[in-house]
Amino acid sequence: MYATIRRLLNRRSPGHSSVEMAMIIPAALLLCLGLMESGNMFLSWLTMQKAAESGARMATTGQGLDDGTRLTLIQKQAAQMAAIVPGGDKAKVSVRSWTTSDTSGPGVKGDAGGACLPVEVRVDLAYVPTIPLFESLFPPQVALSGRERLVNEPWVPCP
Repeated sequence: MYATIRRLLNRRSPGHSSVEMAMIIPAALLLCLGLMESGNMFLSWLTMQKAAESGARMATTGQGLDDGTRLTLIQKQAAQMAAIVPGGDKAKVSVRSWTTSDTSGPGVKGDAGGACLPVEVRVDLAYVPTIPLFESLFPPQVALSGRERLVNEPWVPCP
């Protein structure tokens, strides 16, 4: 019985391999392109996270506090990091802070906060698939965002 099955499996017709390849190549190509697209999306998300972290680190130093450019410096630092990925130059950077150490409320938007108080930097990007084949499979845009919340350094004595 095993010999009969083995003989049937070993029989090959001239076009058998070509048919198998014609069936496997599209699936393998789709898999490879899918891995590339998801890797690109993951890289973009990681970059948004790192951009938020970079902006939050800039916020905690208090640089630009004296001349009133602190918020601009924070946004510039985060935007510069976000611009590394394709489409990252369109990333939206938002900053908010809280007036106490309790961060359960909505916070104050557009403010980097004072010494020893929490500050949050958020970077949002509308990711557009880069491989044309996946534009029809994915939504037209995928919202990616990175967020980092830190406590400002005590550049003046804390209350």
